Amino acid sequence: MDPTGWRWSNTLNAYGLLTACPGQRVCMASSAENRTYSATVNANGTLGDLQPFAERGGESVTTDAAGNVYVTNGQVFVYNPSGALIAQIDVPDRPIQVLFGGPDGRTLFILTHHTLYGVKMRHAGAPSSPQS
Repeated sequence: MDPTGWRWSNTLNAYGLLTACPGQRVCMASSAENRTYSATVNANGTLGDLQPFAERGGESVTTDAAGNVYVTNGQVFVYNPSGALIAQIDVPDRPIQVLFGGPDGRTLFILTHHTLYGVKMRHAGAPSSPQS
């Protein structure tokens, strides 16, 4: 513990944040277990119905509008909504965060320790609010 009462530990480090609304299904990676999970956001903001999604974890996860899941683990691995590996995006540096953005939401931004890469994708990023 530091003098202000905060406890700092490598096991408490977060690599990135994600946004989601109640009722939405989200994916998150566990680098310690080398596994990606899927869960539903409950009304109170907690996660429920936690299920293994892919046998690869990493530093970051994002999803596109088609339900494909992008996991950073040395490179960017792309899984279809069923959890089957469908593609790999190779970058020169180890990715630590991925997210969609740009004017049409179809640019996958890949952050490394030294560089920010942008890759134009077929699908836009998944919306962070429930569909009406």
